[in-house]
Amino acid sequence: MFALTYVVNVGTYWGAGLAFLAIDLTRPGWSSYFKCQPDKHVTMEVIKKCVKNIVTNQLTTNLITFVAVWPIAKNRLSFSAELPAFTELLWSLAAYAMITEVTFYYSHRMLHIPKLYKLCHKEHHEIKAPFAICALYFHPFEHVTSVLQAIIPALVCKSHVSIALLWICMATFNVLLHHCGYDFEPYWPDSLQPFFKSMTQQHDYHHYAFDKCFGVIGILDWLHGTDAGFTEHYQKWEKAREKEAPKLAASKLSSAKDNDASSSESNSDAAKKPEATNARKRASTPEPRKAI
Repeated sequence: MFALTYVVNVGTYWGAGLAFLAIDLTRPGWSSYFKCQPDKHVTMEVIKKCVKNIVTNQLTTNLITFVAVWPIAKNRLSFSAELPAFTELLWSLAAYAMITEVTFYYSHRMLHIPKLYKLCHKEHHEIKAPFAICALYFHPFEHVTSVLQAIIPALVCKSHVSIALLWICMATFNVLLHHCGYDFEPYWPDSLQPFFKSMTQQHDYHHYAFDKCFGVIGILDWLHGTDAGFTEHYQKWEKAREKEAPKLAASKLSSAKDNDASSSESNSDAAKKPEATNARKRASTPEPRKAI
């Protein structure tokens, strides 16, 4: 079960992370409409630096942390053969989200204390315009805390191991989503509308502004006033996106016309092929000899 927990964490990270990275590298036309910082693009040099850091820590720091936490998990989690009820799943996930909002907000804000920031968190903030796989581009200390934050909610609630595994998968995916640099709402819900805006936008703004939006959902940022400037930033982004919308629509229309033209040519070529084939057959068939 320990191995499965580790594999779920690492497998989700690279499976989803590489999918997001493909968007960054191929830059399909529609992606600019969703990009939080449309004028910023990741370079191969930065990608290589992040991959080296993350793989090294996943094979060392993360693995050691999982091993260290496992004895506690065996005592706190339920390994019953009977799966939990659906209602238990729902309240557990809601509780996990609230616990994570608290633990992440205060631990994250603590890392912005000047001495701690220079010691370890500064490394993560080298990325001003985040992309998915930079989510775990950390100092080793933060790799330890990231593992703990993923498993602590299940330990606190003494949950069934199946819910813990589901949460690790969900939490890992959401860490990637909130660093991906694309706000896919409303196609991919990522906020507690109408109270709070996109969590991806909030964290992207954190990298942009440095000392704002420390939380996940936005509740504690609102309570502590650390979301100052975010609403204006988001509204500015929305206005810029509205200007981009006609271009996107025109691009789609042009693409559709090109596809129609290509289809028509293909149909025309297909119609000509039988005619050409029949002509060759007629040319190759010898004429019957006339009787003398």
